[in-house]
Amino acid sequence: MISPSSLPFILLLSKLALAANNWNEPCLSGTCSYDLDNSTSHGTARGSLYISGSTNAISDLTAAAGWTVLDCDASTGAQDIRAVCTGDNSTCSHVYQNGVVGTIVRLPDNCGKMPFARVAAEWTSDNQSVPDSVAQKLRRRSEPSTVRGITLDTQFHKIDPSSHGQVSMLVQGATGLNSTDALPVPSNSTLNGRSLFGKITSSISSILKDLSFNVDKSNTQTISVNKPFTLIDKTEQCAASGNLTAFTAGLKVDVVAAAQASVNYGVVAQGSIVPPKVSQFGLFADFDAELDGTLDVNALASISLSSGQVTIFQAGLPGLDFPGILTIGPSFEVNALASAMVEADVQMTVGLAYNISGAKLYFPPSSGSSTGVFKPADTQLKLSANPSVVASGNVQAHLIPTVLFGIDALSGLADATIDLNLDTFAELDLSLSKSSASQLSGCTDVKTGLSVNAGASGSFLGLFSKSTTVSLFSKTFTVFEKCFSKGLRRGHARELATMSLAKRIAPGVTCTDGGSLSQTSITNETVSASSIH
Repeated sequence: MISPSSLPFILLLSKLALAANNWNEPCLSGTCSYDLDNSTSHGTARGSLYISGSTNAISDLTAAAGWTVLDCDASTGAQDIRAVCTGDNSTCSHVYQNGVVGTIVRLPDNCGKMPFARVAAEWTSDNQSVPDSVAQKLRRRSEPSTVRGITLDTQFHKIDPSSHGQVSMLVQGATGLNSTDALPVPSNSTLNGRSLFGKITSSISSILKDLSFNVDKSNTQTISVNKPFTLIDKTEQCAASGNLTAFTAGLKVDVVAAAQASVNYGVVAQGSIVPPKVSQFGLFADFDAELDGTLDVNALASISLSSGQVTIFQAGLPGLDFPGILTIGPSFEVNALASAMVEADVQMTVGLAYNISGAKLYFPPSSGSSTGVFKPADTQLKLSANPSVVASGNVQAHLIPTVLFGIDALSGLADATIDLNLDTFAELDLSLSKSSASQLSGCTDVKTGLSVNAGASGSFLGLFSKSTTVSLFSKTFTVFEKCFSKGLRRGHARELATMSLAKRIAPGVTCTDGGSLSQTSITNETVSASSIH
């Protein structure tokens, strides 16, 4: 059953043609629309905005309604402009129905950053000068026309709904669309008893597989990153002791953030501009990614350190911006962090390699069923330790490619960020005790993992909040595990090592016994994806 709140849109959408930016047709019937095409180096976003209200609430300052706008800055939002009626007087006068202040007007493409604005004030301009081309039009009119001063802004919340009535709005947009095809416009007949939001969301969420959108994923821009970064580099000069010469102890954790990702997204929002309200919202992200990061650990110390989260790469994605109504500002970044609590002379190199294909996130989860294929790839692993030195503790590191969708609705009435995290991580656990100069005793294991999830940084008008999450995939894989002679079983070894280290190591670096004696290779191999479990 169609709710009463959807009726204004049923009337609106049944009247609209597929091409929204019809500059030859004035917006005088209480309905209006605007198409947006935003291209960047990372792709193109296309969107449509529809508004609907009484004929008193919505009007037009474009040439189609007989107006010529003067002195308007295309790059500015709120501003004072000058405009003069150069067309039919009866058409121009529509903006004054029931009072011009508080009317929402469509603007020409070269006037202001926003397609629609609120008339905050209107008066006879002190400056009545016009260009010659405009003067020629005025001379052809049957009656004189004066240049009007008009204050425009997007503070729609200042419009009194009791004056002109409610103004409803619907926004839809996506990347990955073929530029020759229009966004779909549902009508009364296609709704057929379903809610408007349900119909639109269904169309948007299938945007990359529906031929009606002609999406060609080969045209999607790929984001590539290959950047080395040092997360932890802490050293201490250790004095000579006994037969040992002076040496440098410490911990160095390096990562190489390597990834290729293609991301398309779509969004739909329904509500009202007057009074300001977003009643329905849905977002999807369609993505493929090849993650091929690397973690290098070189530890010769008793050490307890954490890097904290560090952003090591950022890139913009094409956004959707209808100023004052809805703005989606997406970006791609790679974050990393590492922590260690070890007493060891150990070196490790491990790959963080995963393939993600056909993944689709819907947020909030009521918008659709999120899915995807997530698989580990072949991983390089090197691990060596000094058998004459106690080696125990835990090292963890994360490389987290993230797509962030910043959302601002109705001039700051609501704002939040939806984060899609592709968290790859590696963990080394070891409990190796002193043995002979050539033998190791104890256990060690290396795990990697992938966690793909989405959450929100803030509450968004009760439609979702910080507690709203979507998990697409989460699994920890064992890459290597081995116990040596006389070793403790793995779980118990890690527990005892962690307890002992927690008592013994303060944050920072403490010189270990043993110096920089030669290490024994534990493993050096390429671990095939089929053997990672």
